[in-house]
Amino acid sequence: MGLNRFIVAGYVGRDPEAFEANGNSYAGFTLAESLGKDKDGVEQTAWHQVTAGGKKAETILKYVKQGDKLVVDGKATASVYVNKDNKVVPQMKIFLSEFDFASSKDKDTTVDPAE
Repeated sequence: MGLNRFIVAGYVGRDPEAFEANGNSYAGFTLAESLGKDKDGVEQTAWHQVTAGGKKAETILKYVKQGDKLVVDGKATASVYVNKDNKVVPQMKIFLSEFDFASSKDKDTTVDPAE
């Protein structure tokens, strides 16, 4: 049995969206992770695709919005995509196990633990 755990903090890039697959309900959103500046002083960002299922999906859809800072814990798979500049960019796809709000500016982020 291997270990596959990926923990990352970042900002939600777009409001989570609900979708269904194989009769199950999910929520999906992007998470932007700051990688710091490159040698030219340009800010670098890694974009992750996050998927949550079941009660976690319901909680995500209810409380999470674009711009929220989250810490996400889940299982990851590596992939690539072609960006608008036609460059191949690596990306992590994360199936969420747990999450927490990393900031609560102007927002009550209390979440019922039963969710």
